[in-house]
Amino acid sequence: PNTPDPHGAWTNPMDSPSVVPHGPTDPPLRERVWQLSPGCCLSLAPGVYRGPIALPQDIELRAAGGLGSVTIECVQGGTLSVEGAERVRLVDLVLRGPKHGMGAVLRIYNPADVTIEGCLLTGGHGLGQGGGAIDIQQGRLKLDRCRLTQNTAMQGGALRAAGPVLVEVRNSVFANNVAAGV
Repeated sequence: PNTPDPHGAWTNPMDSPSVVPHGPTDPPLRERVWQLSPGCCLSLAPGVYRGPIALPQDIELRAAGGLGSVTIECVQGGTLSVEGAERVRLVDLVLRGPKHGMGAVLRIYNPADVTIEGCLLTGGHGLGQGGGAIDIQQGRLKLDRCRLTQNTAMQGGALRAAGPVLVEVRNSVFANNVAAGV
């Protein structure tokens, strides 16, 4: 079933009975994630979803239409934040930062294992010292086949890791990010 292995990977996500479909015309995604059972895979139909979205429990968010078919964006503030979840997996999504104001595309402030596969993280503007695309202060982050581009911050234009963190990057591209500070 859709359960994390001890190394942070997930097994058979789309074959699991806990796969739940969700579309852009359904109730807001930021509300839906609070209604799911821990460990659920939310299969997102192609479209644009609005944030900010807090991830309160173990979850997988996956683009049902494949890479680039689903965009999660935010008008103001951070797009996604891990707030209580111990394991999060994001697959084939476009995660876009705020159109107005400041906020990282993804914030990880609790000790979670976060895996991001085949995603584009773009347009983030780090708040304070935070990274533009990803600001991680605790936990473990794995990036595989991702692209982090056109993000800005005082520190860590694309990624800022501060505190007890482990970051693993594979087959990913960091391009056109700007860090203005030290």
